[in-house]
Amino acid sequence: MEPGRWGGAGIVLLGVAALIIALLAAHFYVTSVLSHPPNALRSDFHAYCEYDTVIIHANVRLDGVRVMDARGNLICEFPEVPAGSDEVCEVGGSGVYVVESGGVKRAVVCREMGVVTVTSARVGD
Repeated sequence: MEPGRWGGAGIVLLGVAALIIALLAAHFYVTSVLSHPPNALRSDFHAYCEYDTVIIHANVRLDGVRVMDARGNLICEFPEVPAGSDEVCEVGGSGVYVVESGGVKRAVVCREMGVVTVTSARVGD
């Protein structure tokens, strides 16, 4: 057995092990950053419409939340929405609505749900 031969193989194996550990560390770092984006990329709130109701989800505590129609008429107002909670505002119909909090405005579109009537027909009628 030649000592130089085994020493070279050991160094190669150590290099491969270090490369595998570095790749695993990079993988865990990238997946953790992608699954939990920095606060700068997260918005303070999210708003959407379901069944003629605007739903506001607060990621942080919101003060002075207002829901208005496209003309600026006030429909709902909430003095405070705690972080992680939702508030609902019945808008009463389809249209574009504006949710405002802390100078940030989000447009929300409510669409009317269509109703499909199904009737049966008999052959020969």
